[in-house]
Amino acid sequence: MPEPKPSRRLDAVPIVVAALLVGCVGHIGDGEDGTTPATGEHASPLCEGAPSSVGVTPMRRMTIREFDNTIRDLLGDDTKPAAHGGFPPDEAGTGFASNISSPVSAVAVESFRAVAEGVAERALDRLDTILPCSPADGEDACIETFVTQFGRLAYRRPLTAGEVDAYVALYATVRKGSADAPPGSFEDGVRVVIATALQSPSFLYRVELPTGTAKPKPLGPYEMATRLAVFLWESTPDEELLDAAAAGELDTKDGIEVEALRMLDDARAADAIGDFHVQWLGLTDLPNVDVDSDVYPDFAAVREDLVAETALFASYVVREEDGRLATLLTSPIGFVNSATASLYGAADPGSGAAFVRADLDPTRRSGLLTQPSLLAVTGRYSRTSPTVRGKFLYERVLCGPAIPPPPANVPKFEPKPGLSKKELSEEHRKNGCASCHVAMDPLGFTLEHYDIVGRWRTVDEFGEKVDATADLVSTDVDGPVDGAVELGARLAGSSQVRACASKQWLRFAIGRTESEPDSCSAAALGQAFEDSGGDVRALVLSIVTSDTFRLRADAP
Repeated sequence: MPEPKPSRRLDAVPIVVAALLVGCVGHIGDGEDGTTPATGEHASPLCEGAPSSVGVTPMRRMTIREFDNTIRDLLGDDTKPAAHGGFPPDEAGTGFASNISSPVSAVAVESFRAVAEGVAERALDRLDTILPCSPADGEDACIETFVTQFGRLAYRRPLTAGEVDAYVALYATVRKGSADAPPGSFEDGVRVVIATALQSPSFLYRVELPTGTAKPKPLGPYEMATRLAVFLWESTPDEELLDAAAAGELDTKDGIEVEALRMLDDARAADAIGDFHVQWLGLTDLPNVDVDSDVYPDFAAVREDLVAETALFASYVVREEDGRLATLLTSPIGFVNSATASLYGAADPGSGAAFVRADLDPTRRSGLLTQPSLLAVTGRYSRTSPTVRGKFLYERVLCGPAIPPPPANVPKFEPKPGLSKKELSEEHRKNGCASCHVAMDPLGFTLEHYDIVGRWRTVDEFGEKVDATADLVSTDVDGPVDGAVELGARLAGSSQVRACASKQWLRFAIGRTESEPDSCSAAALGQAFEDSGGDVRALVLSIVTSDTFRLRADAP
C-alpha cells in the first residue's frame, strides 16, 4: 500500500517523515498491551449450534463522506474538504460506497496531501478549541499531550510510544528550523503535525490486524469501535466510544449494544441512516439525471433538496417514529420547504430552504415510493418509464435477480400514436422480452400517477388517462394492485422486501458483499428482522452483535 507523500512544507525538514506513518499493518495489536483478545468459538445465538464463520473483509480506505465527517468531528471543520478537494470517486460495487480494491494513484496521493494541508491550515483558526492545554504552561508538555490525544482520535486507537516520540520530534524540528528553513512558531509545528497525521495510512485506512489463526476471532476493541463509528456515524469514534473500548466494554455483545444504542441517539446517526437510504435507492445518481428543462424548468434548483428530504424522512421514521420498514413504505408524512412543497401539491410553508414536517394526502402519498427524489431518479428526460421504475423496484426493493439489458436486436420502447403505455408494453413483450417485462412493468405502472418530478397527475405525457392498475408477478405478494398507495401497503407486508432490506443494511454495515461464510449470520439477521416485524432499529442492533460484524477472518 503506497504511503502518502508528506506535506511540501515539510520538504526542508531533516526527518524521515515516513517513520511517522506507522501503524498500517502488523506492528501493533489492538489491546492496551499490543495484543488482541484471545478467543475460541463465538457462535451467535441467532445461529445456535453453528460454528463461527465470516467472510474476509479487506482493508478499506475512507470514503469521501467518512473523511469529511471525521474532519468535522476531529477539528470542527465542516467545509467537506474531500468532496471539494479532488479525492478519487468512491467505489460502489456493493451498491454502497466502500473503497476496498481501487489502487491509489499519484494524483490521489497529491489530493490527499493538498486537502490535509488545507485542513491543518484552517485548524489554526480554532486552535484554542482543539488544544487540550496551553503552551504558555509548558510548550513541550502541551505538544506531547496534544499529540497523544489528537493521535488517539485520528488513528482511532492509542498511539504507541514510538509514534508519539516521532510526532513530537517532528514538531521540535519545525520549531528549531534548519539550514533550509527558518525556525517555526508553535502554531507552525502543530499545523505540520496535523497535516502529517491526516496523510497517514493509519488515518486514511481502516486497519484490522490479521488473526493469525484458521478460525475467525473477535475484532480488537479499537477495531470494533471503528466499525461501530463508521457504520452508525460514518465518522470516527468519539472519546466515549474509545473509552468504552479501553475498558473492555466492547468485548461483549451486551457492551456493544449499550454503545450502539447511545450512538443511535446521537444526531450523527440520523445522517448515517439518511445516507443509507440515499445510497440504497440510488439517489446519488440524481445530480446526473437529465430532465427536460423546458418542461421542468425548476427541477435543477431542487435536486439537492429532494435528496435531503428523503434522507430526513428516513432518519425521522427510524429514530423518531416506530422505526419500521412498513412505515417507510406507507407513511404519508413528508418534509417540504418553499421550493419543494408544490411538487406535493402542498402550500408553501414559508420556511425558505428549511424543511418542515407535512401531513400529505394519504390517498396519493406512500412513504419512500412516492417521494419526488425516487420518482425523478427513475425518470426518462421528459416522460415516465414504467419499465425503468419497475426494474428499479424489482432489483433494489425486492432484491430480484438483476435483469439483463435487452438484446441488441430488440426495437426500442418508443411512443406510438393511438397506443397507451400498457398497450405499448404488451406489444414490446412480443419481441422476446416477456420474461423480463412481466416482472418489471406491473410494479412501474403502479407509479404512473406521478410525473418524472413526482407531481400527481391524472393524464400522462401522451394525453392518455392514467391507468395505475397492475397485476404483480414474481413476488411474494402477487396479485392485482391499483396505484402506489396500494403497492406500498402490499410491499410493507412482503417478507421478500424485508429480506432485501436486511441484506442491504448488512452490506452497508460491513462495507462489502456478503459471502458464503457469512450465510449463517445473514440468514439469522433476516429471520430476526422478520420476527421483529421489520423494526430497523432492532435490525441494526442485531447486525452489530452478529458474527459477521464482530469477527474477523484471514484471507485463505
